[in-house]
Amino acid sequence: MALRATVIEGKGDINPARLNEYKFIMKSLWDEISALADFDKSFYTHANQ
Repeated sequence: MALRATVIEGKGDINPARLNEYKFIMKSLWDEISALADFDKSFYTHANQ
């Protein structure tokens, strides 16, 4: 998603600085989502969670 956002924003060009920024944002969001989904704080997310 970070690459997609960078390409769309750059109208086909890839700016490495923006790509790194988007990578950081996407990873932060993913970490937050996974932490919220791990109800028992076991660092594993199960189907019943």
